[in-house]
Amino acid sequence: MEKRGGRGRASVHEDPRETRGLGAVDLIAIVVVIVLLGTALGDGSGEEKEAAYRKAVALNPDSASAHETLARYLLSRGRAKEALPMANRALDLVPADENSVDTLAGVAGGLGKCKEALVLERRAIAVASKKSPRADEMKKRLADYEARCGSTAPAAASLAPAPAH
Repeated sequence: MEKRGGRGRASVHEDPRETRGLGAVDLIAIVVVIVLLGTALGDGSGEEKEAAYRKAVALNPDSASAHETLARYLLSRGRAKEALPMANRALDLVPADENSVDTLAGVAGGLGKCKEALVLERRAIAVASKKSPRADEMKKRLADYEARCGSTAPAAASLAPAPAH
């Protein structure tokens, strides 16, 4: 057997994970994020949860899920202004993700931007799967925005660009 394997050729001295594209650093980062999110979801204080969510974002700056989760947490604490950059980043990373669009709609609502919230919630519902576990919640929020804003809204929201097709 050879001492060093090339990409795709495992050897005795090569970590087999390397051949699948996952290095040890990647796996460690994934484990750290799982541990941090477990802490955040457990019995930790609000400060500990927020710190864990922020750490997950720092470790995975290209993770829409990490940004969206932090944005939702901040929004649940009445901190929509702080949540806005996280929600926007999540949507930038995955423009057609129903959860990211829904979160940005919530942020818009939290900032008092009723018309934008209405447009974004409609967009979230449009991209959501009919089997989405959050579909009913999104429809309830849409009804709330329609009651507060009226059922008409501008054609485009100023908080987020429309997804590229």
